[in-house]
Amino acid sequence: MVTKIRLWNYADEVAVTLGVKKAEEIRSAETEALVDTGATPLVFPKSIADQIGLVPSEQVTAVYADGRKVTKPKALEERGECEGGYKPPRFMG
Repeated sequence: MVTKIRLWNYADEVAVTLGVKKAEEIRSAETEALVDTGATPLVFPKSIADQIGLVPSEQVTAVYADGRKVTKPKALEERGECEGGYKPPRFMG
């Protein structure tokens, strides 16, 4: 299903909780995405990862529905939500 999603930097969110950063300083991005509710990760463009300040933690191989395999950096410091309340699991940048 294509839906509007909002992603944000989880490390920024923690910094707000610790009083190190203001809530309006949390880096975030909104975009439309094709969300597979049965998938474990969500893959999104590097431009979105850059916009919310994600730092790659490792390389992983993504397997697309058409069978293509692509190695991508994986980032762990983000959170997100979709219209309708679905909260996808970890994302890959």
